[in-house]
Amino acid sequence: MWRWCGGVLWMLALGAAPAWAADEEPAVDDIDRDPLVVQKPLVRALHLGALEIRLEETRLEDVWRAVGAGHIRHRGDAAGSMYWLCYTVRQTAGGERLWIVAHAEMGGPERRITELEARVLDPPAQATAACPELPAALQPVRLDFGLWLGAQHSDFAARLDLPRGGQGPALNYAYWGQVPGVLEGEAMQYDLGNGLSLRVAGGRVTGLRAWQVTTY
Repeated sequence: MWRWCGGVLWMLALGAAPAWAADEEPAVDDIDRDPLVVQKPLVRALHLGALEIRLEETRLEDVWRAVGAGHIRHRGDAAGSMYWLCYTVRQTAGGERLWIVAHAEMGGPERRITELEARVLDPPAQATAACPELPAALQPVRLDFGLWLGAQHSDFAARLDLPRGGQGPALNYAYWGQVPGVLEGEAMQYDLGNGLSLRVAGGRVTGLRAWQVTTY
């Protein structure tokens, strides 16, 4: 759990990072703006086959070792510094890019994962050295509630009890709450932010971003 400063938490929630520079780099755009508030955290983990990746718990290096492919890349500095792994997944027509991200300030020196991003490729793209193919042994890819890209938005809404409202194609949800913790031997309450943003086309989810940050 990490102290935040300079509005880092709002940068995660509102998309203050640069726009996508290429389909090999993670980024944030208006998919994250104007979130609807929900009453519980929405995404806590990603499953690659039997491998569980838990937000704020699993280290980026641990994922890299488990997958056995890819490169940990970096960009930015200070509050904008981020590290990530990129993989190409073949679960929908055209394939997908998956980014597993550790923001340097919020993920700490252990590079604990703070964000997951994915989108359907259009036009279709091939695996690259920067975004190699995810091994078949680590598929299917699913969020912890069982859904992934290509599913109907209505299925996401029903599974997560999402509130109605907002305007497509970007649908954004955020939870703000508190969790108990201990700081320097004293019990206290930490602030927890957890969000899910969806890009929807033709009723199906074609892009998503999930994040979590615990602060004090």
